[in-house]
Amino acid sequence: MRQHRAAWPRCSWGGWRSSAARPTRSNDELKRIAKEQNITLPTEPTSAQAQTYTTVESLRGLAFDKRFAEVMISDHQDTIATFQNEASSGQDPALKTFAQNTLPTLQHHLEQAVELNKASLSRTNAELLGSDQQFKEGTYKP
Repeated sequence: MRQHRAAWPRCSWGGWRSSAARPTRSNDELKRIAKEQNITLPTEPTSAQAQTYTTVESLRGLAFDKRFAEVMISDHQDTIATFQNEASSGQDPALKTFAQNTLPTLQHHLEQAVELNKASLSRTNAELLGSDQQFKEGTYKP
């Protein structure tokens, strides 16, 4: 979704692809722990997550960039809080260790999301005006 709606290439999913393997490894590890302990993990997003996806998916250009970065920040903050709670107060040794080991990666992803947000916001005025002028002249190329 991201690469087709972003106004700025750095805001595309491509910028996040290098991080894509880490969540896959983490998810695989969590699935292994859940299977060993007969825990059923969710397979679908919550209704709130689905609504957020639908909303973000409907946006284009800089509006998409801004909202995408905001969602990445919010989601990572929520996830970090959950993992910090498990890492410090969890009763299950495997889940506690998983949370402790995963926190640095989550924190790094949050830092990336914050930087993405700063970068996308810094593009606003001058570039928007330039794009607007190009659009009026018929020379705008998305």
